[in-house]
Amino acid sequence: MLPTLKKFIIIAFSMPVLFFSFIFFSLDAYADGVTCTASVSPNESQPNVDEKYFAFTVTNTGSSDINWFKITLPISGITLGPVSLANWEKSFPGDGVVFKKNQQSMSTNQTLSPSVGTYISDIPGQSGNWSVQASNDIAGANPVSCSGSLGLSITGTAPDTTAPEISGLTVSNINATSAMYTGPVN
Repeated sequence: MLPTLKKFIIIAFSMPVLFFSFIFFSLDAYADGVTCTASVSPNESQPNVDEKYFAFTVTNTGSSDINWFKITLPISGITLGPVSLANWEKSFPGDGVVFKKNQQSMSTNQTLSPSVGTYISDIPGQSGNWSVQASNDIAGANPVSCSGSLGLSITGTAPDTTAPEISGLTVSNINATSAMYTGPVN
């Protein structure tokens, strides 16, 4: 009877270990081997700017191919404009842009350079960080965050787009190649 009890105890203790090991390792299966770095330029902007473009670099520093990555906006008050990256499908989930491989994955040590256009509202003094996440799963399961310099600051004031007002202008000495004018300019 003792050998049977020993077998039962061994099985009773090893089954939960095997079960939890399977769950733990299967949850990380997609993220296994995915690491990345990312950066963005420029890292500041004025408020009230239409079509401000940001150049990203995303580099696969891991051992697995990247098939999906997402760039998330850093601050509310910024909306997406035109986005470009050749040979990758793009979708817009609301808070950023998702890129999915179309033809080829991003292999180890490969760098991609998406361009992200934005519209920046009147939000002077705001700052935040873009977020870049990547996954080897085409649906983006278990994404990892890319490390790097991803800060953005909204500095200064909005550009002055008021046209100058010209009044009280006097024109004299007009000839075929020149003219003289005098008067105040505001």
